[in-house]
Amino acid sequence: MEIVNPYLDQLFRAACDSEKAGRARLAAGIVFKKQLISLETNRLKSHPFQKKFGKNEDAIYLHAETSAIRSALRV
Repeated sequence: MEIVNPYLDQLFRAACDSEKAGRARLAAGIVFKKQLISLETNRLKSHPFQKKFGKNEDAIYLHAETSAIRSALRV
């Protein structure tokens, strides 16, 4: 049986279309009640949210995961 995730294609396309941050192109999404409420990618832009919640104090650039959480909180 094949499990199909309708959001993976969107995440893959977003990652491919994003700018490279380091060596990778990453995308993260937040799904709530079967709806994609936030889709974000890595960015080479510093942000206080990442500095506050990131584990590495030198990694101040927005990661896809923390950016998706930040975006979902605004909904």
